[in-house]
Order: sequence, then structure tokens, then C-alpha cells
Amino acid sequence: MQREFRRIAGRLDKAGTWQISCVGVNPSSMERILTVERASWKNDWRAQKHLQEDSSLWSILRGCQKNCVPEPFFESEIWFLELNGLTIAYQLVLTCKETAVLAKTSYDSRFKKLSLIKYLINTVIQQTFRKLGKLSLLQTLELSF
Repeated sequence: MQREFRRIAGRLDKAGTWQISCVGVNPSSMERILTVERASWKNDWRAQKHLQEDSSLWSILRGCQKNCVPEPFFESEIWFLELNGLTIAYQLVLTCKETAVLAKTSYDSRFKKLSLIKYLINTVIQQTFRKLGKLSLLQTLELSF
């Protein structure tokens, strides 16, 4: 497993300068998410289904904001992967006590071959575990019928 992550890091290194950052939910981070969503495979899927936006994403983001009423009972953070100054993937994490929920994730489909999500989720899990000391992890699945 470690060898695979080193390979992914090597591919990112060859593609340019990259970094992973963690920020709170705010208008700037929401705009960065929108940028990724517009370049995502999900954008084409939504167009085929005549959907304008991901309503569940916006419900989660509205509930994550510090100024929402009632105040959220969980902490939220967004992890971004940037390549050459361009945000190309994100992972939204909701944390309550020692449980982290990987709520939403996406990537720019132009970079699919880099295995961005696998690398980003692995980093998020490692850093969240370090922060909490122990961790119960839930990954949500969204099913469409």
C-alpha cells in the first residue's frame, strides 16, 4: 500500500508543484469546491439528468458554516489538493467527538489518472487520526435511484 502512495506522489511530483491543505468552510472554500465540481465527471452526469446542482452538497455546506442556526454539533473541514496553484480535488470531513465522516469528495476529471482521491483520502485519514488520537471513520455512500 505504501508503495502505491509513493507512486502516486511521484506522479504528482512529475505533474508539477502540489500541496494538500485543510481549511474551514467559508465563502472562499465553497468557491474552490465549485471549481472542482464544474470540472468533475459529476458535472456531465448532472447535465444528463437535468440537475442544476448537488443539493446534498449544498445542504451539508450550509449546515457546516459557523454562523448557521442552530450552531453545528460537529466540526467541519475541507481538505484540498492543489497542483500548480489549481485546486483539483477536495474532501469534506465532518467530525463529532472521535468520529469522522468523509462526507463529500470530488476531483477534476482531467487528472483522473493521478489517483487523486485515493491519495487525498489516505492523507485525510492519517492527519485526522493524528489530531484525534483515535478514530472511528465513516465514509458515506450516496445512492441514486
